[in-house]
Amino acid sequence: MAIQLIDRCACWRFLTKGLMLVSLLLPGVGWAQSSDACVDVSGIWNSVEYMKGECEHGTQYRRLEIQQTGCAIQWVGTEVTGEVNGSQITWNDPLPDRHGRGWYTLEEGTLTVSGSQVEGTLVWEWSDDIKYCMGETQFQATRHVPESRAISASETVTGPWERDYWPTAGWRTNTLEAQGVDPKPIAKIVEQIPTQLPFLSSLLIVRQGELVWEQYFPGKYQPAPQPEQLQHVYSVTKSVTSALVGLAMQRQQLHDVDQTLEDLLPQVYLESGLEADKRKIRLQDLLQMTSGFKWIENFTDPTGVSTKWAFANDWTQAALALPLENNPGSRFNYNSANSHLLGVIVSEATGMPLVAFAKEALFAPLGITNYYWSREGQTSFLTVSNNKGQYDHGGGGLELTARDLAKFGYLYLNQGVWEGRQLLAKDWVDESFHNTVKTGDPSTYGYQWWTYDGWKSPFYYGVGLGGQLLFVVPKQDLVIVMTSHRPATPSPVIDLTYYYNFQALMDALP
Repeated sequence: MAIQLIDRCACWRFLTKGLMLVSLLLPGVGWAQSSDACVDVSGIWNSVEYMKGECEHGTQYRRLEIQQTGCAIQWVGTEVTGEVNGSQITWNDPLPDRHGRGWYTLEEGTLTVSGSQVEGTLVWEWSDDIKYCMGETQFQATRHVPESRAISASETVTGPWERDYWPTAGWRTNTLEAQGVDPKPIAKIVEQIPTQLPFLSSLLIVRQGELVWEQYFPGKYQPAPQPEQLQHVYSVTKSVTSALVGLAMQRQQLHDVDQTLEDLLPQVYLESGLEADKRKIRLQDLLQMTSGFKWIENFTDPTGVSTKWAFANDWTQAALALPLENNPGSRFNYNSANSHLLGVIVSEATGMPLVAFAKEALFAPLGITNYYWSREGQTSFLTVSNNKGQYDHGGGGLELTARDLAKFGYLYLNQGVWEGRQLLAKDWVDESFHNTVKTGDPSTYGYQWWTYDGWKSPFYYGVGLGGQLLFVVPKQDLVIVMTSHRPATPSPVIDLTYYYNFQALMDALP
């Protein structure tokens, strides 16, 4: 029994309508009020709008994200500071502060916290060389309070991601025995790999933040890779592209997942006759593989739609030319062209090639320096010499080391926190995993991540052609990486043996 795969990983939840307009803080750990302590305001606000300002050249949207240490708070990415006084958040901004290409000034603002209610008014300005905006944002937010917690002025806000080290400069290694785990069941599983998983090239297990198992395997025609050797992760690339969408939103370069292709695509593609129903496809539809495009993912069929797309001279134009067979948002259909369009959208929104934005916003903070990201029309199996596209392959072009792929999984395991700061918004991580659509398989699909609630613990995973797998298991504080040697041809199936061995590994680890 096998699962149809081909860069489509049809094996077996991000978006509440509209990301929010004002995003305050680190992952939520609850609220409390005390006369002698600060309210813990860490968390992302729900049911509020982006700060909106009218500019000389149109409307600007800004997203306010605050980091708290003790009673002190700071607008992330700027020098704008403030403090929490009892149940009030006040700001002190004597000078405008540089942020990206523009200048932010928070003129005044007070937010009042009362239980789960947050109300207030913010007056702010934003400008760059060509735009000037001034907005007054009034909002009221309500959120579920999972627990109450007060913090003192000297305490740093922490959470379930609290770690005594981060693997930015490299993984700290340990043994299963030192962690109190019997290694024999794992060793027994590994002994069977040459016969059960003959293409497997690496197996890494990160437990409780430490690399407790790292092993590399030779293939039939390939030697065992070295730890620093790049591995083509194929469709696991999609999960990385999803993270870049979230990071672009944090920078206000994208506004929300209800934005449509009409808002997001370069004008040249709109002017080429893009039909009205396709213009309405949302960012969320691309993320959840519900765009509605007619597609069968099978690159072994030379006459198939996916193979024809791969040989097109402009992948963006070819994707947009696909007919619609379902209403956008109505039905899951795994489609690598959706992920390519996500990469195009991030590149256009940020003004940078996808790999350049990844380097600045994601790879550099994680300490990832060794990587390669191919452009459209360039894959391990083919090079389309007449491809005129200019975008990196957002659906499957990334190469990383197994150790660095584990770092990316560890970022999601820690709810987007890295080195004690919120690198990727917790809401993005939560909704990428938990706002899912049904796929027809036991697994559901979120924002370019698969999710499965069965077996020993719920887990989340990315899957790539030929046996590239990244598993994130929060309940067990676990990340598992499997990479495989590239097969001689792009085989359309991934044997369920990969999943059975993963299940065995989960069962062997407390």
